[in-house]
Amino acid sequence: MKKLSVLLLLCLMAAKAIAQPSDAQVRKEMTGSGTISVTLSKNPGTKSWNSDTKNDEYTRGVVIKRKTEYPGINVIITGSAVYQWVGGKYSYWKFRSVSQEYEGIPNPKDADILAFIEKDIKDFYGDYNYRRITEVLESPKLASEPHWYWHSPLSVSFDMKVKYKIKSTINTDNLDLTEQLYVVRLYRDDMKQPWQRFLSSAKQEADSKTVLGSETFPREKLDKLSTLADKRAEAATQAVIAAGGDMKIPDSGSFQDLVMFLHKLLRDGNAEQLRAALIQTLAPNMDSRDAIINRIIDEAYNHDLKYKDVYCTTPNINTRQSNAKNFYFIGNTPNTNSVFSGSQVAEGYVEGQPVTKWKIGRIVVGMRFDDDAVKYLSSFSDKKKLCPND
Repeated sequence: MKKLSVLLLLCLMAAKAIAQPSDAQVRKEMTGSGTISVTLSKNPGTKSWNSDTKNDEYTRGVVIKRKTEYPGINVIITGSAVYQWVGGKYSYWKFRSVSQEYEGIPNPKDADILAFIEKDIKDFYGDYNYRRITEVLESPKLASEPHWYWHSPLSVSFDMKVKYKIKSTINTDNLDLTEQLYVVRLYRDDMKQPWQRFLSSAKQEADSKTVLGSETFPREKLDKLSTLADKRAEAATQAVIAAGGDMKIPDSGSFQDLVMFLHKLLRDGNAEQLRAALIQTLAPNMDSRDAIINRIIDEAYNHDLKYKDVYCTTPNINTRQSNAKNFYFIGNTPNTNSVFSGSQVAEGYVEGQPVTKWKIGRIVVGMRFDDDAVKYLSSFSDKKKLCPND
């Protein structure tokens, strides 16, 4: 009986071996509407046990080239034809797709790619590297082997190469001269549209990065080397200052001079002027500078009640709380106050003598925008009653 069982098992195994689908059968089942070609793997296929379906399975590697809805553009699908043992033979079950790539689409030109990514070069390098790169020696360009890959007619990826100096993450006293490959993927919503967005990241494979040389610096000096992020921030600051127009900020006299200058801008200036002044006068170590500036501009100019409605030309100063470094202004609406606090910050030397300038360490623009505040101010027939010193 035991010999008979073994014999039956051997016969079943032989039947399955003989019953595996022929090349012609696989090609037929992989051929559908728009199919141009079906290429089978040189490997005759593999058999395995599928623990999910509890059945024997036969798979054969397949590459299918098929027409798409776009004239002249084909899709190449790589995967496996999967068969399961049913009724004494292998029957086609499904196709397992591994990847698909499109052909017949013109690759974008180098100049167009560079012009597009330079619109936001920070996104190309990524925030981490952008804060470590000190100098770009060779701008991004297509790698010698770009490895073009069309994921769809609306998205393509490829490799680019760049050479730069970057603060090392391994030897933290080093500035590395590095050649780095980046993989870039472009996206668009329609084939007739230009590229609309991209993703980029430094490739992580060992041969994607080459350190051509290193310079060693004292840590303090290396930390002071400006990165791309620093240079961009400085350029943005200078643009804001330029947009504010020609203004002389009184930051080397008394703190009161600086406070009154800002008070006049809050009353009579505009958003560009105030932003330029605050960028230059807020203390460099102040947290959330941009958020503070945006909030002050909004409170001063962007509501029905504006700073000039609430504070007099000659401000009412709370003399009990104010001193040489702190000024408290009393607003014209109840429970409204503004605060300016400052300190002197070193700004280098002139003829060997230290130079200091006043900087704002704390600024609070107190405003009310509620209906009761509007009614309160409107109740005065003569503004002199609110601002007797104007």
